[in-house]
Amino acid sequence: KTISATTTYTDTDITDSITTTAANSTILVLGSMSVDTARNNNDCGARFRIIRTISSSSSAFMEGGDKDTGFYIQSSNHRRIYAVHPINFHDSGLSNIASGTTITYKLQARTENSNLGEDVRINYGSRFSTLILMEIGA
Repeated sequence: KTISATTTYTDTDITDSITTTAANSTILVLGSMSVDTARNNNDCGARFRIIRTISSSSSAFMEGGDKDTGFYIQSSNHRRIYAVHPINFHDSGLSNIASGTTITYKLQARTENSNLGEDVRINYGSRFSTLILMEIGA
């Protein structure tokens, strides 16, 4: 999937769901996102976040990826940076979750800038991403 020149978060098609087997569980979200980014001139980068959805209500978590918390390249020419961005998040904010609740997690991305042909590509070529959800009982 290619996300072109936007500072609006866009779905990456990396998603998974889990149905809890115990009340008040927490979820461990693990994985990696295969990503690359480039821009025709100057600096480029990509940002990421996890979206959690329970009963049609969504919340954003683990936002990162700017030059201080993720990856960023500073250059005066066109450069492409390739990376595998780790996904490690313990979702402990699930108080009062009943057994049998389905929780969906999806990854979103955006470019650092919205001009000069910047893009971010997810799973480009033969590269792949993973998303693993594990319930930790209450």
